[in-house]
Amino acid sequence: MNPAKRSLVFMCLSLAAAVGVATAAVSKTPVAEKVLIKPDIVLGELEITPLSVLGSGDHRVQIKAIVTNPVARSSTGAFTVRASVKTSADLYFRIADESVPGLANTGATAKAPMATVLFYDTVPIGHTKHYRVTADVWGRVTEINEGNNQRDASYRVPSGIPEGGGDETVVRGVDLVVSQVEVTRGTFAGKEKIQIKSAIRNMWHGSTAERIKVLYTGPGVSFAIWIEGGIGGDETKSSGAFYIDCDEHLSLPLDFSVVVDNSNEIPETNDLNNRCDGVHFGAGDTHVVHECPISGPHEPLI
Repeated sequence: MNPAKRSLVFMCLSLAAAVGVATAAVSKTPVAEKVLIKPDIVLGELEITPLSVLGSGDHRVQIKAIVTNPVARSSTGAFTVRASVKTSADLYFRIADESVPGLANTGATAKAPMATVLFYDTVPIGHTKHYRVTADVWGRVTEINEGNNQRDASYRVPSGIPEGGGDETVVRGVDLVVSQVEVTRGTFAGKEKIQIKSAIRNMWHGSTAERIKVLYTGPGVSFAIWIEGGIGGDETKSSGAFYIDCDEHLSLPLDFSVVVDNSNEIPETNDLNNRCDGVHFGAGDTHVVHECPISGPHEPLI
């Protein structure tokens, strides 16, 4: 082989070797895999609201559950929410199942996606029903936390029978209402905050020593506070205050409701007037006093 051909062959072999080395180097470069972020289905609120009183005295109630996915850049996919009621044998009997098509959290805003699921049931007069709501009841969604998918709540319908009986009996009932809600924006503990408090009134002459739950619920507002020591006849008590920080995560206006004894743990003469709706606090407001309309009757059922 003459020198010219030998040189050409050597150049071709060298080029092929170089291409092979480069190809091997490229093939060994790790490929970035897409990281799947697990979602978290959170059953953040469970509320039982009376809708109507039937002719028998039984209450038709609505069971409202709110589920969210607070994990940014994750999606739950479809899942099922189940409402159940506790039986005398301490087992839970299914009332109904409702499907949620999915909660996709893009992370574009601080507000987590949510879904509201409604169920309905009837509670007989003189009875208490214990409810349980479970999100992702079949366990089909792989979550960061599997322990926050369930909540329990109870609802009681008083018997309405006068204490002691007889025509001369003085019936001393309890009827709790939210009479006023006060919202103030100001500086508290050195930070700009919104303070929310309400006044709870007993419209009848009886009293209760049980602590009283006051629930605040609405977009951007989800909080419960308790009045310790009960309440006396014809008495008004403050629920105490809670605060929301005025930071970049707070979205105004606020529109929310306040419910006293939302689970009906305290026997009352009227369980249908425990809710104050339509509380509004605008972006330009600094102090708002919302007077709640109060409905009756307040007398015990005889």
